Amino acid sequence: MRCLALAAELAARGASSAFICRPGGEADAAITHKHRLFKLPEGQVNNDAQQTLATLSAQGLEPDWIVVDHYQLSSEWERCLRPRTKRMLVIDDLADRPHVGDVLLDPTFGETGERYHGLVPSGCRCLCGSAYALLRPQFRQQRQLPERHLPPPDRLAVHVFFGSFDTSNYTARFSRLLLKAFDSIRVRAAVGHTYAFPQQLRQLASESGGRFTWEAGVQDMAAHMAGCDVAFGAPGGATWERACIGLPAAYLTVAANQIAIVERLRDSGLCAYFGAAHSIDDNAFVTAMRRFLLDTSALNAMRALGMTAVDGRGAQRVAEILEEAP
Repeated sequence: MRCLALAAELAARGASSAFICRPGGEADAAITHKHRLFKLPEGQVNNDAQQTLATLSAQGLEPDWIVVDHYQLSSEWERCLRPRTKRMLVIDDLADRPHVGDVLLDPTFGETGERYHGLVPSGCRCLCGSAYALLRPQFRQQRQLPERHLPPPDRLAVHVFFGSFDTSNYTARFSRLLLKAFDSIRVRAAVGHTYAFPQQLRQLASESGGRFTWEAGVQDMAAHMAGCDVAFGAPGGATWERACIGLPAAYLTVAANQIAIVERLRDSGLCAYFGAAHSIDDNAFVTAMRRFLLDTSALNAMRALGMTAVDGRGAQRVAEILEEAP
């Protein structure tokens, strides 16, 4: 979604974008947003560079910028594609592999670029920190007033989202625990188009007395979040969306590479972190969530810090930098 946010901002400035990716939710979203889309064959990424080069040649594409956003692609892929573009922007937040791009973007709150020392060329420009978080305009438009007061803990509405590919069905598990442990709160869940357990959510909704609602393939996530008071789920791009819109958030990690980032965010006061989703037991989750929901002072501080850290204008800032490049 962050590439779509940048493409939308560039389109508003008269540029055109093409997506080259493998089949999946992100590809479908690109079609929905009316950008050109070229799908690579399904399979592993070990020949991704050659397939991408072949697509560029077949389509007669001569890009001014190539934007790379994939955790399994590193400097080898970038070197192969670098001769086919004037400039290259690499999006990363792990700092676990080298890059050869002209610009590196890491939107992590508090990131200074020090982690990338020795991983990027000396002339690479690093755009680091949450001011560069790539969000769609809807999140800026849905920003809630900073002075808005949260309702009492037993009246809160919780937004639940574990990413577009919740193959472990954490959405159903933790939504059910929330509804059982907290008698009055409401839960609104979002899942991806390919979510494999819709019947469980339908059953949960039918048993909840109107306290649980859900939607698959949400088109306007900002509006979907806007009716809630706090958020819970997995980190990722949604981290910055939640902060921008003013939702204090609690997290369970679903991948090992998320842990260090979420721990840094927790230590900065930007979120609460309960641990890994696969290992936390039900009682520990309920105890952690109760502590999170009852600490109104911490929730308000988290809300204010998030809205200050992420103002929703990151795509504009990055687009301006791309436009300025010779």
